[in-house]
Amino acid sequence: MKKPIIKIAFIAMLLFVAFISFSNCSKDDNTTIAVSDNKKYFEDTVLDHDLILSSVLDNGADITSQYSKYTFRFSRTSTLSGTIMIGNTDMPLTASWTVDETYNDLTISISPARAPFIFLNDEFVFVSRTDFTLETLVKADTKIIKFSRL
Repeated sequence: MKKPIIKIAFIAMLLFVAFISFSNCSKDDNTTIAVSDNKKYFEDTVLDHDLILSSVLDNGADITSQYSKYTFRFSRTSTLSGTIMIGNTDMPLTASWTVDETYNDLTISISPARAPFIFLNDEFVFVSRTDFTLETLVKADTKIIKFSRL
C-alpha cells in the first residue's frame, strides 16, 4: 500500500521540478527584453540631451531650487560610462557617470564635489521612466532626483 503512495509522491515531485525549470526559462527571456528596453530608453532619453533637475528630494525635503540654474548633459565615452557636462555654473564642471549592464543602476561621480553637487555624488536606481523624465532613488538613502529634458 505504501509503494503506490511513494510512487505518486515521486512523480508529483518530478512534475513540480519540471514546472519550476520551465517557468525559470521564461523569466530569463523577460529580463533580456527589459535590459534592451532600459538601454534604449537611456540612449534615446538621457544621452546627448540637455536635462534639468526638475525635482530633488532629500529625506522628503524639497531642495530643487538649489539646482534650478543648472543643466546636465550626459555623453557616452564607452559602452557603460561617460561624462556629464554641468552647465550654467561659475566654472564649467565635468562629472562622470556609469551604468550597470542592466541599465538599472546609475552612479554619478563629481570630483572635486562642491556644493550643491555633493548631494548628487552617489549610486542611484531607476524607479520610474517616462518619455522625458528620469527618476532615480539612491540605494542607501532616501534621495530622489528627477531629471527632465529641456
